[in-house]
Amino acid sequence: MQLSQLNDEKSLLAEVAAAAFDEFDVTMSAQLRVELLKLAESQLEYHQSMASQMQHVCAELRTVQPPSEAVIVPPTPAAPATPVGASGSADGEVVE
Repeated sequence: MQLSQLNDEKSLLAEVAAAAFDEFDVTMSAQLRVELLKLAESQLEYHQSMASQMQHVCAELRTVQPPSEAVIVPPTPAAPATPVGASGSADGEVVE
């Protein structure tokens, strides 16, 4: 009689555990679906905003007219470096 009762309790516990896991799976699936939708909507809003800004930038750039005669100014050459021997020797001593 006792073995039969233990087997019944074991079966009942297995059913309870399986039901709990099934409920957890359903709950987590629903929660993950909601969170994924929030993330996807947020990404969509961000990218739509960036696309709108890029469209505005492109429109602005199309309206900018280049100057009729562009003057290109060449860069000025860098000042020559002071030679090593001009104010001192290579090891830092002052040469007289």
